[in-house]
Amino acid sequence: MKMITILFFLVITIAITSCSYTHNYKKKTMPSCPSIDDNVTWQSYGAFKLMEAGQNHIARQIVLECGWHIFDGHDGKDGNTIQIASQDEEVILIWEYDTFYGFILNEGWMGATHKGAGMYEHNSNFYKLHPEFQGKNYSLSTYEYKNIFVSAYFSKRNFLEKIYVGHFFKN
Repeated sequence: MKMITILFFLVITIAITSCSYTHNYKKKTMPSCPSIDDNVTWQSYGAFKLMEAGQNHIARQIVLECGWHIFDGHDGKDGNTIQIASQDEEVILIWEYDTFYGFILNEGWMGATHKGAGMYEHNSNFYKLHPEFQGKNYSLSTYEYKNIFVSAYFSKRNFLEKIYVGHFFKN
């Protein structure tokens, strides 16, 4: 009887360990906490690559471990996007359909684009660095890269004040 009990516990332990390993293997772990200093491409915010940065739990993990917060009530419940923001909302990361789909860069973001444009960049310099953008009006310029939409917003004085990259922005 003692041998059967030990065997039973051994089988249960192996089964639980196996399920835990399989479950964790499928989850993508967070590379590191995002920072307002992270640089961007039109496919990524720092180490967080669009459509490849993990499921919704990554957004929740950033909130728990990195000092970010849920932005504007977008907590992923009832069909809502999960939008998380840095402390002063310089950066907003967006998950929809259990996938990282976009980000917003606001005034105060300290990084740069892959071609060196930073926040408060004058539009003349921005267009030299990013000639692929087309002006829609004095304050908005857009670009589509591999089905990813990018919008750059400029102040009345022609300085970059906001960038949207990706999809599923909800205000």
